[in-house]
Amino acid sequence: FSDDFPLNLAIYHGIFHAISAFNNAGFSSFSTNLAQYQSDVTVNFVVGILIILGGIGFVVLIDIFQYMSFEGFRIHTHSKLVICMTVILIFGGTAILLLLEWTNSKTLGTLPWEDKMLVAFFHSISSRTAGFNTIDVSQLNNASLYLIIIFMFIGGSPGGTAGGIKTTTFGVICLFVWNTLRQREDIEIFWRRIPVIVIHRGVALAILAMALLTLFTLYLAIIEEHSFISLMFEVASALGTTGYSVGNGGVLSLSAALSEWGKIVIILSMFIGRFGPLLIGLGSLRDKKTKTYRLPESKIAIC
Repeated sequence: FSDDFPLNLAIYHGIFHAISAFNNAGFSSFSTNLAQYQSDVTVNFVVGILIILGGIGFVVLIDIFQYMSFEGFRIHTHSKLVICMTVILIFGGTAILLLLEWTNSKTLGTLPWEDKMLVAFFHSISSRTAGFNTIDVSQLNNASLYLIIIFMFIGGSPGGTAGGIKTTTFGVICLFVWNTLRQREDIEIFWRRIPVIVIHRGVALAILAMALLTLFTLYLAIIEEHSFISLMFEVASALGTTGYSVGNGGVLSLSAALSEWGKIVIILSMFIGRFGPLLIGLGSLRDKKTKTYRLPESKIAIC
């Protein structure tokens, strides 16, 4: 930033963006966010790394630190799953965004190939957790918007500064589906078996989050005049506490153009997204009594 501002302002902008990135806030002290640094490798990578470190979870950071300092004899299964899912989502998202936006003249189409790679890589990181942008998100095509909705829905990792259902939840569900198709009873990864209760909670959390996303989007679609994909994008961003928006045509987010009831829905979505559907749903309905019996098993056809 010192190339564009006096040293005191450069330090201010640097501290502001470093804190915002690590805490996955997505706030920028620039009116156009980070669009003016679209092709700046330093800004993109430093902000991107801080987003990853903040969103990956402190449990993983401590686990890696202890392993590298020889205080731990191995990296735990949780950390391995988080790292694997993070890498897959980042590079998978980069490839898909490049494929979807390569010829879009309003986003990546007019950029040289190296800048296309950098922009896609940055947004693959930022769209899941932080909400920084180096291109106008409102100019993305519908397929890309829906991809980012999925990324915001997944979010970061447990114990971090990001929202969403978490990478581990998504990973556990993927493993559950894969093993079900292979007709395997146990869900195994890295030579460890995942407890059934963890699978149940992961599936329940994802269903609750999907239900809330659907309910709030449908309600906004009824009372607001904006396109369905834009409203779903806004709700997913609020539930995932990402901060992304397709905008109101100016410098404000789409939420600024919503009615009072629409704004209340977005506020409620942010509160639920921060506290977590699992805490609100399963926590309030938790049965603390220990049963001393099990009912007879009965099979039900599902397909």
